[in-house]
Amino acid sequence: MSIDETNPPASPARKANPWELAPQWIVAIATLILAMTGAGFFAGKQSAPDTKATDPVAPPPAATTPGQPSPNPAPTPSPSPSPASAVEGTQLGTYTLQIVRGYSVPLPDAAPPKQSEYVNSNSGEDLSFSAMNNYFMPGNPSIKMVDLRTKPLSYEACTTGTVFSGGLNNIVGTTFCLIMPGRTIGVKIVSNGQDTKDPVGLSVTVWAGPPVS
Repeated sequence: MSIDETNPPASPARKANPWELAPQWIVAIATLILAMTGAGFFAGKQSAPDTKATDPVAPPPAATTPGQPSPNPAPTPSPSPSPASAVEGTQLGTYTLQIVRGYSVPLPDAAPPKQSEYVNSNSGEDLSFSAMNNYFMPGNPSIKMVDLRTKPLSYEACTTGTVFSGGLNNIVGTTFCLIMPGRTIGVKIVSNGQDTKDPVGLSVTVWAGPPVS
């Protein structure tokens, strides 16, 4: 059979593209949406924060001025030993005081007695200065008085001496000890006045011991 060259055969039908079938305004809107979505995606990728850059970093150590020493805490002062805790023979204190006839005084461990602590004789304090006889004596019957006969004061001399006395005259240079449980007190008469009303100067040293029995 011959082919009619004037009427060539029709080409097979092509499938229509969906975009070609849709109205032009729908195609335009869809294209715009796709363009905006793609742009937002890429913008989000570029503006995402860098977590490594925003991680908190520890502050550098504070700078110190060259040659300036760092402050040190103030040292805690060591407490003074007390008769209850100090080793026997430990010196607790030394001081001077003045006293006139007719008065008694306590003899503290480390400081002289206060004015308010001077009381009338025979009132039970550590040391009494007789108003009538011009001599020193223990203020309490339980206190032993040891006469050192002008020997230097020391804990050993006080605790080994055996010359006991009930009272000693007010003579410059006289040394004596007062011994009581837990405390030993050495006393030296260092000055006195010309008149019986003049104060007498005493040098006092206090040691811990002997032990309380």
